[in-house]
Amino acid sequence: MSTKELAPGSAITFTTTTTTSQTVYNVVGVMDGHGRKAERLTDFLSTHLPFCIEQQFNHPQPVTELEEQILRLAKFDSLHDDVATTTSTEDSTSHVHQVLRNAFHQAHWDAMQNKEIPAGRCGTTCIVCVWNDNDDNDNDDGALHVAHVGDSRAYRFLMENDDDDPPQALTTPTTVQNCLKDRQRIEKACEGRVDDNGNVWYGPIGIAMTRALGDSAMLRAGVIPTPVTQSFSRARKSDSREHDRIVLATDGIWDVLSVTKVQEILRDHRSFSNQEVAEVLASQAKLAWAAQGPGFFDDEVKCDDITCLVFHL
Repeated sequence: MSTKELAPGSAITFTTTTTTSQTVYNVVGVMDGHGRKAERLTDFLSTHLPFCIEQQFNHPQPVTELEEQILRLAKFDSLHDDVATTTSTEDSTSHVHQVLRNAFHQAHWDAMQNKEIPAGRCGTTCIVCVWNDNDDNDNDDGALHVAHVGDSRAYRFLMENDDDDPPQALTTPTTVQNCLKDRQRIEKACEGRVDDNGNVWYGPIGIAMTRALGDSAMLRAGVIPTPVTQSFSRARKSDSREHDRIVLATDGIWDVLSVTKVQEILRDHRSFSNQEVAEVLASQAKLAWAAQGPGFFDDEVKCDDITCLVFHL
């Protein structure tokens, strides 16, 4: 696994392992903060969220007080409203989804309670991938589990020369354009409003997503820390998944490099290490931002946080 943070700012990545009584899981993630002093929040969550995941694996415990606030203020039932899209018939998969939801809630709640962390008016996107390398472990379903909030994105790229399959999207940005149920809930039941550009507002505060960690002041507007959770098979038809690459990246990558362009870069550099691939992606993104030229009102070239993480399963 490798990361590249070319202009990190409040964006950050993390890679670690989580140990349960029966299984060792890989845990990787990327965050992209927004708002004043968001780097404090992402720095805190990049270590605390993995801790919460391990804690929830070993001692599952919902954050009842937060879940009650989410239901009362944001009109979202974190136990049932996402069931159709986030659970599985496999007990082990359903368990991991609940672990990840609890961990996101716990990390969010702990940030809110920490006076040193400005979790009220700043927040962050977050993608977390969890998997177990041991396919023969009877206690694991051999899946890649993904939990996310916000508009950072993750894709699985198939690297075989003769493979014409498109990249596999592992996340869908939690924005009003992509999450119709979130938009309906915000507009009909909450105190927030949605403008013509898809931003969610609560008074003078606005963000471009319906779910985020932090942003506790936006809960009344309907912005929630509950992640969308999904599981994907790690199996490949030709047993060549070790050649596939997964890219987690902030919008500093995706706003200027299409998914097709990223796949092209990966295939052109298939002999490169993950670290080298991450460096190429970050450099190409920086060049793409520079090519757009300075902004209309200033002479500076705009460049969003460019942070990505590349790894094999």
